[in-house]
Amino acid sequence: MQWDIVIIFFFYGLAFFTMGIALTLERARAPRLAERRVLRPLAIFGLLHGMHEWIEILLLQGVWLGVPFPDYIVNLRFTLLIISFIPLIYFGLLMLVDTQRASSLPLVILIAMLGFYAIVVLAVNQLRPDLQLAPVD
Repeated sequence: MQWDIVIIFFFYGLAFFTMGIALTLERARAPRLAERRVLRPLAIFGLLHGMHEWIEILLLQGVWLGVPFPDYIVNLRFTLLIISFIPLIYFGLLMLVDTQRASSLPLVILIAMLGFYAIVVLAVNQLRPDLQLAPVD
């Protein structure tokens, strides 16, 4: 067992989760903030990605202890990872367009990018099973 990776994942997840909470609170506190529109997707990304890191800890401990997890928990990890990047991509798109055009930002671009990303992650998962969670020695 390598507890150092658990500590790293814990603080890594805590940093993202804390960022999400801080941005949520800041968004509510500063209504006149010029870039307020971009804080919500970034906060959602932080919360979801922090939870993903904590699921990684759970799965690593299960591998070390020899406890088999159902496939849906491993799939939940991949799904949460994919879903956590949706707001991050949206944040990037919002930062690329000016404020006047932000309301007309096509949602189709976001959905297409997410679909492509999901296909790539699932294809890599199917083609390279060695990249899945394995015991850490």
